[in-house]
Amino acid sequence: MHAGEVHKPVIHSDAVYDRIIIYVSPDFLTAYRDSDSDLSLCFQKAYEEKSHVLRVHSFGNSRLGAVTKDLDASLSDSDFAHELHHKLLFLEFLIQLNRAAGHNKIEFIETSASSEKILSILNYLNEHLTESISIDDLSSRFYLSRYYLMHTFKEQTGYSIGSYLSTKRLLLAKELILSGKPITDVCYECGFKNYSTFSRAYKKCFGESPRDLRQSTLIQ
Repeated sequence: MHAGEVHKPVIHSDAVYDRIIIYVSPDFLTAYRDSDSDLSLCFQKAYEEKSHVLRVHSFGNSRLGAVTKDLDASLSDSDFAHELHHKLLFLEFLIQLNRAAGHNKIEFIETSASSEKILSILNYLNEHLTESISIDDLSSRFYLSRYYLMHTFKEQTGYSIGSYLSTKRLLLAKELILSGKPITDVCYECGFKNYSTFSRAYKKCFGESPRDLRQSTLIQ
């Protein structure tokens, strides 16, 4: 997933499964890019394929599967040079992922099941993210009843319109805070009406306050 993209898993069974979430900074990918290797190619291919779900053929028996298992196990390791070991394993994970994508050993599963109308609404919301947007405005603009609009949007995206807007604004806010912008300015630039509402929503979404994030960046 690219930064700022909103998504939710769709679970089709009660079977237990493991989910591992890895945040990758674009700067990390850039740091290891040269004329012969660009570790972001697999993400670019996923974007071109309009897919965020990949299925690896014979994953359990593949080198990608093995290094994924090693990477997961290493996270509880505190032995000598464990941070360097994590980085080396993660680099190998990215190399193997790109090799699998380049050799067509990965199936890109189409994940965009949204109708053209909902896609148009999503585009509009993202283009006017920081503006005041109401259900009535959207209903009028896209010639849909309020009920149909809210019901269909939730059915196809997994989000209510309000929660989608809030999440996207909070993701934008986090990006702006990390860039060094004053937190109060960020609050209003991202479409929030007052700071207390923004701060509560931010902490609920990310588990820390905007000031906690700013403080952690200053310490680094």
